Amino acid sequence: MSLDPGRYALSDFVLNSGVNDVAIIIEDVSGNRQRIDFSLLTDTQLLKKGVSEYSVNVGVQRSDAASRRIEYDSDRPAWSGFVRYGVSDSLTVGLDYQGDDTLNVYGASASIATMLGTFSGVASRSSSSQFGKGETFIGRWTYDAVLREGARPHRIEVAGIQRSANYMNLGQPSPQNQFKTEARARYSFPLPADAYGFVSARQAEPIDLASPSQSAYGAGFSKAFGRFTAAVVAEHMMGEIEDTSVQVRLSVPLGRRQNLAATYDSIPD
Repeated sequence: MSLDPGRYALSDFVLNSGVNDVAIIIEDVSGNRQRIDFSLLTDTQLLKKGVSEYSVNVGVQRSDAASRRIEYDSDRPAWSGFVRYGVSDSLTVGLDYQGDDTLNVYGASASIATMLGTFSGVASRSSSSQFGKGETFIGRWTYDAVLREGARPHRIEVAGIQRSANYMNLGQPSPQNQFKTEARARYSFPLPADAYGFVSARQAEPIDLASPSQSAYGAGFSKAFGRFTAAVVAEHMMGEIEDTSVQVRLSVPLGRRQNLAATYDSIPD
């Protein structure tokens, strides 16, 4: 994706449950590359019947002024919140909202567990005073199969996304949706010596019909050595840019939602 100079906000990640390692590769017109790594946490677990969880947040947004420091604009308040409720042990529903003085984003979600796996859906609608309305729909199916007692499960995950060109999230200066539809699949499985592996695939169709489709295929494995976890991931991407990368990562947890990690990537910085 080619962008003009400026600040941009990324969103609409399709994530696995737990901690997700995200890598962003930036290449300038001179061919210099910079890689940014960070983690995102998502939790799609079902709640027990009668259990609820919620969050309410109020604050101010970051300033748009170019600066190496993180600065906040007290004239740009923002607010967000969500609530999830366990209707039964197999059904959890939720509502969420985020907004500021120019943008409102409403969402609803539901997850239901069946003998055929867990089905989850999210519908979200944004309304901007400048760019109008937009929608996003996400569907996900997860199936776990334990083939022997005490073993880690084989997991199949399939996700689909459909979004309109004008959909926005809080913090975006304008709609920045590159793809109209995305399909993702991932199969995770236990390996000998307490290791764990996966294979994955992704196909995305652009909003701009003149732009190429994008597909990616990946594979990897991880293994714990005491408190340390080592992982190797390879991915081949085809589309506007065709590239193959191999990443080796060593991490150790520092707390419930923090870890210390060292990474080697075949793509130079």
